[in-house]
Amino acid sequence: MRFAILAVVGLSPLIWLSVRAEAHQTLKAQPSLRVLHATDHHRRATWHCQSHLGRPHTRTAYSDKRSSSVRYRVWVRNLWRTRADSACDKVRMRQVAYGSWLAAVSLVETYFPGSRSWLLSCSASEGGWGRWVPNIQGSGAGGNLQFMSGTFYAYVGVAFADARRRGLHLQPEARSWYSPLGQAVTGAYMLSRGLKSHWVGHGCA
Repeated sequence: MRFAILAVVGLSPLIWLSVRAEAHQTLKAQPSLRVLHATDHHRRATWHCQSHLGRPHTRTAYSDKRSSSVRYRVWVRNLWRTRADSACDKVRMRQVAYGSWLAAVSLVETYFPGSRSWLLSCSASEGGWGRWVPNIQGSGAGGNLQFMSGTFYAYVGVAFADARRRGLHLQPEARSWYSPLGQAVTGAYMLSRGLKSHWVGHGCA
């Protein structure tokens, strides 16, 4: 009966079997193709976030595209997903750090080990842990570390150069006296160079 119907619509039994097999292979390949597309997405996300961090892109040989193993393609997808999560988490952390003193201090500690406790202690006795504030006595200082603008701009260039050598690549806007991240990096650099004498707060000794 089936072959009779095929004959009516103009398909021979052999052609029908071939079409059916091809459709089956297409359906079978779809999950593997979805894995490849997901890998491409995570790869692009990784590179995008690495560019924001000022880091070279992780190299790839696109071996997943040449492999027919679904298991291997899934493994490569998971690898790139982990890389994307790691790189993009760092980008998000830095974005928060541009406007938050506590986030800035945590980020800077990663690249200037041992700076966190001093930055928190000193700022607690200077400008606090909140928003940017001017010196209440009118000295001209300002910010979480109560930098004099002249002192800040005298050191911010070398501080950022040192940060870059340590692997911390920052956007130009962080070089501002008004930036929590700028003050944290510059303060950590000065601490590493034994320049604590610029501060008089009891928590800065």
